[in-house]
Amino acid sequence: MFTPIETFKDKGYSYNKEADTNVLEYLYPVANHFCPDFSGEYDEEGNPVFYNSQAVERFIIRYNWQSMNPNKPNDQTSYLEKAKERAKKYNFNEELNWYIKSFNLDVEKFWYLLLFVYDYCIGKCIENIFVEKESPLEQVKNFTDAVYSNYYRIKTNENFSKAKPIKPMVLTLSVGDKEYSINSHNIINAIAMFCLKERLCVDPNSPLYGKQARMNKNRDRQDTILEYSFISMFAWFFQNNNFTSYKRRKNAKLVDDEKSFIAYLIQFLGINKKMTVDSLEKIIQRKKRDILYSSNGYYPM
Repeated sequence: MFTPIETFKDKGYSYNKEADTNVLEYLYPVANHFCPDFSGEYDEEGNPVFYNSQAVERFIIRYNWQSMNPNKPNDQTSYLEKAKERAKKYNFNEELNWYIKSFNLDVEKFWYLLLFVYDYCIGKCIENIFVEKESPLEQVKNFTDAVYSNYYRIKTNENFSKAKPIKPMVLTLSVGDKEYSINSHNIINAIAMFCLKERLCVDPNSPLYGKQARMNKNRDRQDTILEYSFISMFAWFFQNNNFTSYKRRKNAKLVDDEKSFIAYLIQFLGINKKMTVDSLEKIIQRKKRDILYSSNGYYPM
């Protein structure tokens, strides 16, 4: 049993224990995978270097909102606040605690991971708002990815102006019948770097996240998209972490106990109180073929 933190003051570090413990430890690998924060630098082998995801700090801000603004209800944190109210049930739920202990997980750390994944999925899927085509930010991301993938591996701290592209690059702007081209890779690199840095600072309400082309009111579709996103994030957590006691290969398929655990988490949060392993497997098979273009209103990338 643990006492939920009322307000985070130090990025997840809890000082009420014998040793300093980051209660948000489980969040970092998940946030770094689903909300990566590219530094703009590369390691000695040419692999991109990432900072810790800004999504964790965003979660802390959202978690703290109501306690720091008691007289200012925020519709965008209402789902998170309702989930936080389940802390007592979480502490005394025997079946849920059995799952947590059987996986050798920390009860307190897992609680905050559960809140984060739920909040992230609500931000991505609630009301089933999604765009049919690439948003402006996705177009910018595709542009920067194309530029940086066109280079041989470079050493750490090596300036792109000294690196040579694999293939010649031309950036063309069309205005009516006229075209203006830039063929200097130094200028194209500078534009790409500027776009990369600015993309990480865009306000979540910015129109750059794209026009909401369609809002699907079909309840069944809405729920299954939310369930699929939730399943996917916890599946990744089980498949790629060193926290559980399971001995497994990285990215190996989910085992039955993990499926049962995820299904029970979905029941516990009230996403689908009738979720079973069979229905979970059907959702995975049915939805993994779909491409979901959506703008996360809570955790912008």
